[in-house]
Amino acid sequence: AEELSPEDNMQELRVWGGGVANAQEDTLSRRVDENASTLQVVVYKPDHTKGGILIRPKYHRGDRRGVQTFPVLTHMSIRLVPSVMPAEFGWRLPALKQLTLLLDLSVQ
Repeated sequence: AEELSPEDNMQELRVWGGGVANAQEDTLSRRVDENASTLQVVVYKPDHTKGGILIRPKYHRGDRRGVQTFPVLTHMSIRLVPSVMPAEFGWRLPALKQLTLLLDLSVQ
């Protein structure tokens, strides 16, 4: 698995297209969890996933129900279908100002 330094301070995460399987979900989970205090924008719309439609912040610890607070995350974009609320996947978003729901018109 990819090692991250505490200095990462990631502010944006964009996953658009492609596939997210177990190893990628673990890495993404670790990145969002370890950068929860700095993450401001998340766009998550992979073409295929094994784990679900949204990253679970504590998945990298083997905890699918774990919760993380993202105090400065103001914008999130996720798929409209299947519908899910971020809180259902362990995302506490006290500063959220905009939740954009993405519709994939290529899906029949």
